Amino acid sequence: MFTTISSTPLDQPIVAWLSHQRALGRRYYPEERVLVSLREFISRTPGQDLDRASFDRWCATFPHLASNTLRYRQRVVRMFCLYRRRKEPGCLSPIPCTSHALSLIDVPSSSSLGK
Repeated sequence: MFTTISSTPLDQPIVAWLSHQRALGRRYYPEERVLVSLREFISRTPGQDLDRASFDRWCATFPHLASNTLRYRQRVVRMFCLYRRRKEPGCLSPIPCTSHALSLIDVPSSSSLGK
């Protein structure tokens, strides 16, 4: 686990989520590293919680990563946020797809369905 240098609103939820996942028989070491990275990023702005702007800024710190690696990290944060929303309904829940991914989906129109 991580050593708390400065407290953030994410500390207890991260510990709870990792404990929950590990109780299910998973190790979750890579996920822990992702959340520690997020926590360290958030701790640079004292008192700040995770919101859309800070999530986007955190994602922007990884321009060197391959797109799949970045998506994996975003997915870990999303799963953590969904767990966190169980007890804190007002916290961030990042959307699973970007607008670019949504634009690639080919939705058939009603006129083409009638053919």
